[in-house]
Amino acid sequence: MRDRDELDPLAQEIDTYLRALAPPRAPSSLLPRVLAATTLRPSAPWYAQRWQAWSPDLRVAAALIGVLAVVNLIWLAGAIGTSGWVDGLAIDAVPAMWQPFVTRASAVMSLVSAVWESLGAPLTAALAPVVIAFGVACAGCGLALRQLVPGGTSRS
Repeated sequence: MRDRDELDPLAQEIDTYLRALAPPRAPSSLLPRVLAATTLRPSAPWYAQRWQAWSPDLRVAAALIGVLAVVNLIWLAGAIGTSGWVDGLAIDAVPAMWQPFVTRASAVMSLVSAVWESLGAPLTAALAPVVIAFGVACAGCGLALRQLVPGGTSRS
């Protein structure tokens, strides 16, 4: 950026005029209107608020539940596909209209299990340390930024 002395005369005159102006002021009615609007807004229950508004305990619990759900789905897919659990189900106890669905579900779960055993398990074992390292690095960066940013970050 050029120094103020290097500006042409018109730019210097405009600069001097603009610097002499008083800073703009908010109307006196603005603050009461904003406060009234925020008090009238209904507060949503915790589960309807955005993720960042949840308490850290709830966020950790929700993340753990999500991870456990995914792990259970993977385990269930493998257990059903490898042990033939659906095939071993008392097919006579299933209503006739659902028997084709149960048979197809067994075939799909067998396929999912085969794909998981050939691709998913080895990739998970290979990538887990990388994912954990990235998670630790991100947490470290977050802690460092929290210490470095004066006044914290915006919550809006």
